[in-house]
Amino acid sequence: MIRKPTSDTGHLFVSTRLWTREEKEIAIVSHSGFLYHTLSKFGDDRHATLTSEICTPFANCELRSMVIIDRSLLGSGSSTTD
Repeated sequence: MIRKPTSDTGHLFVSTRLWTREEKEIAIVSHSGFLYHTLSKFGDDRHATLTSEICTPFANCELRSMVIIDRSLLGSGSSTTD
């Protein structure tokens, strides 16, 4: 069996599970490695200052608040995340 890379699994989770939810605020509890790889794949077009915040490894029991926006839903460009 061939496993998908963690970042692909995370991206699939966000695109099929999170974007389709009605809730505006969602708490995600996960393994730090999964979150690290998932977030580093998101927003390849993000501003460089965000990269250091998004792609920093999580500490044990760390809590972070993030806003992930699908700009295609806002009609403001071709970018899918920010």
